[in-house]
Amino acid sequence: MDHLAAAWGGSGLLLGVIEVSFDPRWLSQGPLGLLLSWQGLAAAVIVLASLVVGAVATMRYRPARAGDVPADAPALRRDDLLFIAVAVVPGAVIGGRLVYGLDYASVFASEPIALLDPARGSLSLLGAVIGGTLSAAYIARILEGGRRDWRRWLEIGAPILLFLVVGAKFSQFLGGGGQGLPWAGEQAVAFLGPGPWQSVAPALPTIPAQLLEGAWAAVGVLVLAIVAGRLRPGTVYLWALVWWLVGRVAIAFTWRDDALVGPLGMEQLLAIVTLLVVAVLLAAGRMRAGAAAESAPPDGLVWPERPIDPTELPPTANRPT
Repeated sequence: MDHLAAAWGGSGLLLGVIEVSFDPRWLSQGPLGLLLSWQGLAAAVIVLASLVVGAVATMRYRPARAGDVPADAPALRRDDLLFIAVAVVPGAVIGGRLVYGLDYASVFASEPIALLDPARGSLSLLGAVIGGTLSAAYIARILEGGRRDWRRWLEIGAPILLFLVVGAKFSQFLGGGGQGLPWAGEQAVAFLGPGPWQSVAPALPTIPAQLLEGAWAAVGVLVLAIVAGRLRPGTVYLWALVWWLVGRVAIAFTWRDDALVGPLGMEQLLAIVTLLVVAVLLAAGRMRAGAAAESAPPDGLVWPERPIDPTELPPTANRPT
């Protein structure tokens, strides 16, 4: 890749290319270089902003439709939001690391213990989202006493998911990571200067794949705000996940990852499997909702708790018509 970058740079095709040449490190060059960098700063800001958005959404939460939540359900509490946010971390780290190991199975096959070394590689965003979702949902269910009310947290978590993806991809860009395939277009991005940048051959003009995925997630926030009220309760988060995964699978064709099955890479395959699982969950939920609607009494009627004794009816009700 280095010799390709040199050849590209000398061919005059850098005209019109977006050149990024700032220093990604703003304070430290040692072990804390990643945390004390523009990428680390952006990640910290986006996490704090997500907590603020979640706190505001928790206080202003209202069911999408009347009857979505039982009348006696307790109000959502900001303290619970903090517990759920903390619960995301272990699931995200474990899930992100496991999926990253699958992405580079050929590298870790000879030394599986290296997966426990945080200095070796990174985390898979897909694995972090799946793992964080499972751990947070588990804690939310415990906090709600095992009732179905815990799904209310998914309504709040849906925009936060897409918001975090936007922040993650923007912070990845600030570190020079997530670059796609070489490209001669005017919107190609090349990272110049000493860096250190996280992409191989950063000076090579390439497709800004990380910005494309971030922009797709940003559009998803707007779409979700428009259609959320029309979705069944408890499914908003799943639909937000579908939106992100569809865009991720499509944009992954611009990545530098090796194809594993046909044109698909490992991350694409795992994303497609996740989409299939989500589709099954949505279909099962729709079937349960349909069965519940069929078994419900007609509108305006309430089934009595016990058979009615004719002697208890008003006198006018016993008269023949």
